[in-house]
Amino acid sequence: MTFVSYASETPFPATSEVYTYIKESISMTGHYDSGLVFFSIFIAVIASFVTIDLSSRVAATRGSNAANYWLVGGSISMGMGIWAMHFVGMLAFSLPIAISYDVWITLASLLVAIVASGLALYTLSLDRLEMRWLLISGTLMGIGIASMHYLGMEAMRMRPSIVFDPGLVAISILIAIGASIIALWIAFQLRIENIFSGFGKKCAGALVMGLAISGMHYTGMKAASFAAGSICTTGAAAVDNVTLAGIVSASAMLFLLLSLLVSAYVVMPRTIRGKIALLVVGSMLPVLLLAITVVSYDYHRGKTFLVSSSILSARAAIAEVDKKLITIETSLLTLATSRLLTPDNLGKFNQQAIQAAASLNVDAITLSDADGQMLIDTRQPDLWTTASGENTIKLQRLFEIGKPVIFNLFVPPANGRPQIKVVVPMRQDGKIIYELGAILYASRMQDLLAQRKLPADRIVAIFDSSGTVVARSHEALRFVGEKGAPAVLAFLRRDADEESFENRTRDGILVTSNLSRSPISRWAVGIGIPTDIFVRELWHTIWWMMSALAVLLLCSLGIAWRIGTSINRSIHALIAPALELGSGVHVKIPLLGLFEADEVGTALNQASVLLQQTQHDAQHDGLTGMANRALFNAIVQQQLMIAKRGSQHLAILFIDLDGFKKINDTYGHGTGDGLLKTVGSRIQATIRECDLAARIGGDEFAVLMIQSVKHGPASVAGKLIETLSTPFQIGTLTLEISASIGVAIYPESGDTVVELLRVADEAMYQAKQRGKKNYIVARPELGIRDESNQ
Repeated sequence: MTFVSYASETPFPATSEVYTYIKESISMTGHYDSGLVFFSIFIAVIASFVTIDLSSRVAATRGSNAANYWLVGGSISMGMGIWAMHFVGMLAFSLPIAISYDVWITLASLLVAIVASGLALYTLSLDRLEMRWLLISGTLMGIGIASMHYLGMEAMRMRPSIVFDPGLVAISILIAIGASIIALWIAFQLRIENIFSGFGKKCAGALVMGLAISGMHYTGMKAASFAAGSICTTGAAAVDNVTLAGIVSASAMLFLLLSLLVSAYVVMPRTIRGKIALLVVGSMLPVLLLAITVVSYDYHRGKTFLVSSSILSARAAIAEVDKKLITIETSLLTLATSRLLTPDNLGKFNQQAIQAAASLNVDAITLSDADGQMLIDTRQPDLWTTASGENTIKLQRLFEIGKPVIFNLFVPPANGRPQIKVVVPMRQDGKIIYELGAILYASRMQDLLAQRKLPADRIVAIFDSSGTVVARSHEALRFVGEKGAPAVLAFLRRDADEESFENRTRDGILVTSNLSRSPISRWAVGIGIPTDIFVRELWHTIWWMMSALAVLLLCSLGIAWRIGTSINRSIHALIAPALELGSGVHVKIPLLGLFEADEVGTALNQASVLLQQTQHDAQHDGLTGMANRALFNAIVQQQLMIAKRGSQHLAILFIDLDGFKKINDTYGHGTGDGLLKTVGSRIQATIRECDLAARIGGDEFAVLMIQSVKHGPASVAGKLIETLSTPFQIGTLTLEISASIGVAIYPESGDTVVELLRVADEAMYQAKQRGKKNYIVARPELGIRDESNQ
């Protein structure tokens, strides 16, 4: 079924028009999340503390091989700390559009931060810190930090580009240089103190340094301004800011904490109490890493599930729309064959059209001639504006192409009600003389959308091929007839049929849009999931994770060890069943005593059942339970190999039911299905247990006779014709059919599956031509030989 789809009011916007629309509709005013701002400052302070403490280790190991390890490890830890502070600060700043970052530019900014940190630690390893070298190294370090900041902002790839205030940029760079000089001076003064002896001093110094670094970042952010309608143009090599900030902050905190633990381990007193205390604290790092992994996995799994389910819902919704439109088109094509559709009987045809409109659940049936003149409108005639403007052009194009057309949403001036129209051409003597149409008001599509019963927080809309909103779950009166959001229009311009992306709706809600477009009508259904749902769940998970970690910190190493052992044992218990599942073996996993492991075990049990069921369904007919064509071909191929080795015979009986179509058309598919099931049962009851029966088509069956004797196939064919000619009792109906059977024998008729089936099929058709209720056994030299029961 193919529609030709036209826009009804305005042509589809060009790329420049979409961009203009974006500029006019989106105001680029950002705001800060105070909680994330505090978190970014906290990371900056921690990074500063680690820098000051690591300077002690670099200075203490100067001249040894260990100094290089401390320098490299410290540079990575310090650089990642500064880098993490920047991107958490970026996450704290919210724009009214979805933001992602170019991966390579982002990694380049990390490299700059690591190099700047390496320069700082090298400076702190010197025996003396002269003022000139302090100023030079502090300036270089400040420029490096500023470069990292502005590279990170460049990774956003905004269009149009971010505009920076030169004065504020200069101030931010001066702050970075000043903060770097102060940080180096403080760290150099405290480099003789270890983490225990100078803890208070290092905390004070870290606070000053952290505030200075944060001041540079937020001054740089203040220097940036975003043009109205700006969009983020990062491509495939991009990551959203929530994911990036999570990865960066988690990795940085792990590196920083690990650096502190290693530093403390080196200088702490070698007592059992101290080592045990450090071991308890150190054991939290794997737990923290595991928690971060679980949170990240849970976040993305939840988001992926919601997106996937929304795509499926959108796909189902657009299928309903297509079903509605195709039903209308099919009914119109049927109506177009009416004998009343002549100039002398238009009055009677109008009554027939009124009845058709009621049965189709449409608002009107219309009939126009080639000039666009309205001949029939089952509504009041003055509700249609005809014969001029764009509608006339579209009707002319209908008469040119001669195919059914679905018009996009339009609003006739006469009644001002948004509506769509499906029209089909009517031919007479090979020439199109009329167009027959059905009109639906947009409220019909609104009702169809309401039937989907999606969650109330989902924003669902139906778009026609031009991107106009046909129906909407929220504020339909406001947005029906308006264009969709810019990102939706951009999606409709692409070839993709399904896509998920973040954007703002026309009413300003930031959502993850999941769209599915029909390949038939080119309309689309979009389901928007508010981004707040994801973020709220993420922070809820993080809050509980931090609370759990605080509790775990108070637990003994023994309890942690037992929990770890239990988890390890439960997970390992799933390995063997998982491997068995991969080989197709049915698995049954008992309860493992761990909730998460039990969930996975239950899933593996269900997957095992589903795998076996899927294998069965792939090889058997869903209606009769008999083998399908694929399984039949595979078994025939296998038996052919055996027959070739043993010089044996086998036969294929191709069975086609006589009169089935009439019964199916007369009594419906339910009766037809019941008849097919009974036919399958009779066939299987007639043949030997070693033979195979299969349903290979609608009313076509096949039988493989293994090690058949010369006249065996003919005998079985006669029995099958006899048993299938016996009346069938289907419900309250007594039905009679017959069968035509073609028989091909290996090796006389062929030595491949394809050849045997072809010969048997040809023999069946010749049997049918001889009067049906007959069978024919193929013979190569004569083409066929008649061994019928007649």
